[in-house]
Amino acid sequence: MINKKVKYSSLLRDFVVTIYIILTLMPTYLSSSPILIIVLMILIISLCFVTNPIIFSNSFLGLQQVTVMLAYSFLIFLLIFLIFGYGDIDFYYFYVYLRVFFAILLFYYYSNLNEKLQRWLSLISFLAMFIVSIFTSIALHKNPYSVRILTSGKQVDSFLTGGYSFIYGLLFYCIMILGLLNKNVIMTKTKKFAFCIILGFFIMVLYQSSLTISLILLIMSMFFLFIPSIRNGYSFYYWILLLFTLTVIFLNYADVIFYKLSIWTENFELSVRFLELSNFFSGNNVNGDMLTRLNLYSTSLQTFSNNPILGVGGYYGHDSILKGIGGHSELIDNFARYGIIVGLNYILIIISFSKYVAKRIVNNKLKKIYLVMVFVYILLGIVNNLRTVELGTIFFFTIPIYIYSIDQKNNKSIRAD
Repeated sequence: MINKKVKYSSLLRDFVVTIYIILTLMPTYLSSSPILIIVLMILIISLCFVTNPIIFSNSFLGLQQVTVMLAYSFLIFLLIFLIFGYGDIDFYYFYVYLRVFFAILLFYYYSNLNEKLQRWLSLISFLAMFIVSIFTSIALHKNPYSVRILTSGKQVDSFLTGGYSFIYGLLFYCIMILGLLNKNVIMTKTKKFAFCIILGFFIMVLYQSSLTISLILLIMSMFFLFIPSIRNGYSFYYWILLLFTLTVIFLNYADVIFYKLSIWTENFELSVRFLELSNFFSGNNVNGDMLTRLNLYSTSLQTFSNNPILGVGGYYGHDSILKGIGGHSELIDNFARYGIIVGLNYILIIISFSKYVAKRIVNNKLKKIYLVMVFVYILLGIVNNLRTVELGTIFFFTIPIYIYSIDQKNNKSIRAD
């Protein structure tokens, strides 16, 4: 009787988590009631406890996980700032970070369950991303500025069109698929063909979106994925020398590369961005979006240098620039808002979580794919905002749980042989 109750509770738990993931990855979650989402989160927590109390205590209570304790401390700081009015932070921003870190708890929990459940949630995530990609591509075909319109808080024709956070999430799916194909981790020809089709479509949507950063990071990740690993004691020095050499070559030819790209591309938005980058690397006057971004980064750095301990407060939104917050770099802005303690806390959350996941991945090919995505995520956090539920759920749950499920399946196959 008890086993039946646990079985039904497990089925209900997985069903509720599936609904939660769909609502998170589909753009309709933006209009979802926070009360509904919080009820789902409470229900998930309750069912996780009922079905497996030991895994629950290790995962949700953070008894053995440094990342969970860091995440809880970050939320406590935010709650203190919210209560005492340190900045204009309100419940919405606390709610966003709460949901981002909830993805970490879900990973810790489901990584201790069987790989069939992991693959099921990964499949649901893939389907959600693919469906939204179709609607986003259609919307971008009708209006090339659809993604940027959504970013400004306005609506477009299709309620399933993804905004900038969806595009950046798509970037990580592209990197993962590229890595899986390049490392021959996907064994069957049918899966390889399907992944090639999906990858081509996802890259097309990235190109349509005109978000230059996503394309640059995709190309950069390809270099790291396609360079063979060195399996000897000199690998660290090899990577340092390689990075130094590539950086020198890139800096010498970057202006020409971006100028050629600005001429080659038929996408007007991308052409303008590439031309701005060409001017920047050639030493000419920088203007437009590039100049604005550089000024915003500089503003946040200056604010942090003037207020290194506690920052100036949790200011968000368009008016945050008046308080010295640039609003275009998650990692730099957090130092300006909250100072060294909380700003460093956020970085340590990313690093400690990534170390935990990487250590549990046995297959070195899969580990390399994951670490490349971590590197890209940190770079993205330096040059853009990461503060979205969608992107946080993708990086902290759907991507690592899929890689981890493949790793577990491969390990079982090896042991069976």
